Amino acid sequence: MSKLYIQGQTIGIVGGGHLARMLTLTAHKLGLKVAILDPHEHCQASAVADWHIQGEYHNEVYLMQLNQMSDFIIFEYTSYVESQTLPLLKNLPQGLAVLELAHHRLDERRFLNESAVNIPPFEIVHNLVEVYEALESIGFPCVLKTVRRTHTQDDYFEIKELSDVKNAQHLFKEGPCLLESEIPYSKEIRVSVVSNGEDAPVFFPIVEKKLLTGRLEGYYSNANLLREEQDEVYRIAEILSDSLAVQGILTIKMKINEFGIIYVTGFEPTTLDDGIYSEVACSMSQFEAHIRGLCGWPLPLVTVLGEWLTVPIRQAQYSLAVTQLPFQADWRFLFYGQKRAEFDENSLLGHVLIPAEDRNEAIAKMISSHIWND
Repeated sequence: MSKLYIQGQTIGIVGGGHLARMLTLTAHKLGLKVAILDPHEHCQASAVADWHIQGEYHNEVYLMQLNQMSDFIIFEYTSYVESQTLPLLKNLPQGLAVLELAHHRLDERRFLNESAVNIPPFEIVHNLVEVYEALESIGFPCVLKTVRRTHTQDDYFEIKELSDVKNAQHLFKEGPCLLESEIPYSKEIRVSVVSNGEDAPVFFPIVEKKLLTGRLEGYYSNANLLREEQDEVYRIAEILSDSLAVQGILTIKMKINEFGIIYVTGFEPTTLDDGIYSEVACSMSQFEAHIRGLCGWPLPLVTVLGEWLTVPIRQAQYSLAVTQLPFQADWRFLFYGQKRAEFDENSLLGHVLIPAEDRNEAIAKMISSHIWND
């Protein structure tokens, strides 16, 4: 039986970025307190958290401090803490199994393979010589990834042609890597499932990741899939969540090729940007569902309230986004902080949620706002 947490108790969050901010605001609405651990004094969650321990995520002294003042611990990104440190932390409602798999791409791939779901072909490689050899079977394009996931662009390298290989040497500083085939796909999707550890899991709509204009990517809250494709996506999500004994949220990443074959490319036991839409598009947000599940509370079925497009606001677009506030009555703006000199132009400061029952109209309005001009 899962442990029950109640109002007035404290969630410890490792991480203080925008997702930790959203979790903190949601926790407060549910009557819970929040302590965060983040090295940055002005991190996006610091202004709303009850306590902010300013220190490095992997520092055991700071982790133990967070551990002592919290009733249970969760993670903004699982990679913030070394897998060998996890057993030192008390009360991890999500359990060690899913958190450790999320750290380690090779273990994750082995688990997925044993679960009888399709995954992209891959080879384990230890140096560039082995990369050249593996390319004979993997082919182009492909991606070289570190075995340990870090949630940064430093842990993978795209290889589109033979001349790219020599530029991937730096990844081997972290140890062996995976060379993974880049599956040609027609759709890139995400699906989130949430459980309280006792009752039947609750599923959110299938989200579609799309290239909108130039290099700008966004998420549609309802993917355009055939009925049989939807059924298979949810079947896979239920199999994986059951196998992992999920408590809280599990977001599964998939790609569908032109023949309708679904490949699972990974999963995360955390709330992600692709779930931001649920703040307005669902009767319960993914942030609330995650916290309710972790606390062992019952989870209501999710009702869809319309289709929305989620678009990021970077520091470079912040000022333009603010000027649109008086003119976009049906848009929903989420800001996580203000512009700061220490942020680079690509720092994420917010999201805009645009009604997208008509996708073409949503894109046209997005373009005409001039917020995201390249």
